[in-house]
Amino acid sequence: MHKKIQEAISNHLAAITRINNCEADLELAEKLMPDAHIYTDGDVNISWAAKSMDEIKAALRKFAKHKIMLNHVYESQTRPIWYLNGLYAKVILIPHWSDKEEEGVTCKLIQVGVETPEPRPIYKLVCDNMVRNNDEVL
Repeated sequence: MHKKIQEAISNHLAAITRINNCEADLELAEKLMPDAHIYTDGDVNISWAAKSMDEIKAALRKFAKHKIMLNHVYESQTRPIWYLNGLYAKVILIPHWSDKEEEGVTCKLIQVGVETPEPRPIYKLVCDNMVRNNDEVL
């Protein structure tokens, strides 16, 4: 068998093992956060529309009662993410914040500016002075 094929198979088998190992964490996440979108890629990712920091704290307390503790927080002005040490896998809390006025919302995204893209070169493929896409050759 070719070395690259063996390596690819080995990587896939390792990924399958990681995914299998997160079953207990996945089941617990589904129990604790039944309304969230939960998926696994070797980690247990929990995504939902959050309304407040109190909601995040409540989720962290639910997991802490089951010995799933906070490892670290990815600080962000728009999308902080909480990483927890699960029983067998990493549990990642990924709340989504709205920019709309809704009842009960105490945290929301507020536009604070506009990002202007930097000028960048534009390219066109020209082969042996042939015309592409009905454009003239440069």
